[in-house]
Amino acid sequence: MAVPLNVQQMLDVFKYACTHNSTSIRWDKTAIQGIEKTLLRDPKLERLYALIYQNASARKQLDYFDVTTQALLKKTTYATVADIAVKRSFIQQLVPLLEDNGISIILLKGMAFNDDLYPAFAPRGTSDIDILIKPDDNEKFTLMLAELARPVAVDSDQPFDGLYEKSWVVKASANQFIDVHTHLTNPLLFEIDSTALWQTSAVHCAYQSENVRVMNDENTCAYLLTHMINDTNFYHYNLIDLHEIVAKGQLSALKLKSVVKEWGVSKAYCYVQQIGKKHLLTDTNLQAGFFHSNRQMTGLRWFFINRVMLIDTQEKSVLQRVQQLLTYFLFVDSTQNVVKVIKKYLITRFS
Repeated sequence: MAVPLNVQQMLDVFKYACTHNSTSIRWDKTAIQGIEKTLLRDPKLERLYALIYQNASARKQLDYFDVTTQALLKKTTYATVADIAVKRSFIQQLVPLLEDNGISIILLKGMAFNDDLYPAFAPRGTSDIDILIKPDDNEKFTLMLAELARPVAVDSDQPFDGLYEKSWVVKASANQFIDVHTHLTNPLLFEIDSTALWQTSAVHCAYQSENVRVMNDENTCAYLLTHMINDTNFYHYNLIDLHEIVAKGQLSALKLKSVVKEWGVSKAYCYVQQIGKKHLLTDTNLQAGFFHSNRQMTGLRWFFINRVMLIDTQEKSVLQRVQQLLTYFLFVDSTQNVVKVIKKYLITRFS
């Protein structure tokens, strides 16, 4: 089933933002003009401008863009580099405090990927710093973080708000936010071995401290899938992150098979694998044959899944809630866990 035109145009931007070693991939001026129109139309894609600018320069295609767009890409790239530098500096401020207090953190999403998947001169933009801590360190970490940031008041009646993450704003910079996770994601929905996750983590290359870490590639892939499920959006820039992880060539097929099965996201991986392979030309051969048969993602099932995932809904609308519920049933391996979440939601929401 073909995706709607607006989604295809966004996926074309994602594809261009990815690194590609294949010489068979070509972008002519017409393709670049289409990418340019999509970039200028959707402000959410601004976080990809540095990747687009870097790739256009490396591919000697910058002149394919209008001169005003070239200037915008360059200006936004510099702004993104500066913003990531501020976030990097804040994390560096945390390092001695973490070491003195014996606390380790795992960086998640954007700041985990920058300086690793993405170079400092062409980072992926991110709105905040996402940090995972151990639940036992929460009280001590909160006291420590309070020296540099203040908690953001939550004005929400949603049952799961604050369940596994809390937001902070940096005192020295009102537009720098930190999301502190005591669990990676909703602990009722996914089966995550936290002990193994920490044991297999590694020091982040940019900070050179045992106390600032990142998940291994296999756990990162599984985490991005949980993020897409919770956001009810598989046509998301996390597809680029997954593409770059695969492109590193360090994924273990056997470990990935074990992780996605354990976490309960193997159906989601099968779906995302096909999106990446078709639209971003992600090389998924490493994982071929380990997941749900492609026959389960064809015919009526594929048609229905696409229909559900491509519904355009307004945030917090009833239709979005229905879409999210269907997404859970379609992509979370454990139906029992989905039922637990629904029960918890209903009890908390209406008690």
